[in-house]
Parts: sequence; C-alpha cells; structure tokens
Amino acid sequence: EHSGFDVVFCSRTLSMGNWREVLEEVRQFNPNLPVIILSPTAREDEWEEVRAAGAFDLLGPASYEREPLFVVEHAVASYEARVRQSNALSLSLVGRAS
Repeated sequence: EHSGFDVVFCSRTLSMGNWREVLEEVRQFNPNLPVIILSPTAREDEWEEVRAAGAFDLLGPASYEREPLFVVEHAVASYEARVRQSNALSLSLVGRAS
C-alpha cells in the first residue's frame, strides 16, 4: 500500500478547514502516512494536541531551518516500517487461511 507520498505537511492554520480535517482525510486515504503539522507558535500544548490526534509531529518556526530533514527522515522510516509490518501481517494471515 504505497500512496505515492511518504509524508504530508500541513499548516496548523488554514484559510479553509483545519489541520484536523486534513489529518482525517489522510487517515482515510492511508492510515500509516505520517502527517507533520507546521505551526507559527509550536507551543508544548499544541504539540501534545497534534500528537494525541495522531499526527507524527509538530514543527515551529525555530525548527524550520534545522529540523525538517531529520523529522522527515524519521517519519519516512517509521512509515516504511509500518507498511512492512502491515504487509507481513497480511501475508501471515493469508498463509494461515490456506
């Protein structure tokens, strides 16, 4: 199950809708795809909120220059591991059914 995307970035503030709606749409499309929320403030309570909602991480302006590559690499590695695990589980279930 590869969606053509490895990670999705979403602004915390959108002109139409909100980041939760984007997260929900992504989860319907591909539940394993990491979503990283970009915030102008990136307060700890915001980070806790987006993590609790199922987003991979929240980045603020202070981290835009130095952390995105690290976070994306970690998100992609995590995504690939979940896909491999899901595929292995599917193969295991198919093997038991035969």
